[in-house]
Amino acid sequence: MRREINIVRANPASSDAQPLLEALWAFHQARTPVEGQFWLGVEALSMPDISFFLAYSDGQAIGCAAYSTKYSELKSMFVTPQSRGTGAAHALIEQVEHLAKAVGILRLETGPTHHSALKFYKKLGFTHCKGFGPYGDNDYSVCMAKTITKDTL
Repeated sequence: MRREINIVRANPASSDAQPLLEALWAFHQARTPVEGQFWLGVEALSMPDISFFLAYSDGQAIGCAAYSTKYSELKSMFVTPQSRGTGAAHALIEQVEHLAKAVGILRLETGPTHHSALKFYKKLGFTHCKGFGPYGDNDYSVCMAKTITKDTL
């Protein structure tokens, strides 16, 4: 069910962001061995090369995502389970794609057992790519990329 979604640039240390980030971290810790955990903490998400966003619906924060200029990478993408299918994930990725447009590519890393995420990203036009940055070649990462042009947006 689609709802009105508002995307706002936010502070990852905010009270709205904290429950989302904690749920994201718990999700990864439950599914990924320590050596495959590449999620960012609040301090890293607050660095100048990172833009952090929250998705709101009916005044509630229901999702988050970040964009890192270091590798033109989507980071910390999460939507609450009850808000999946509302358009929040699409809206967050569209916001990040606008930032990635200047570089022409958007990359991401997710886990091989995150089947719904892999399916979602593939549907949005992301394809598998070689490991980049800290992910390199390991059994815990699936790296994907999407070319971003003005026509993509």
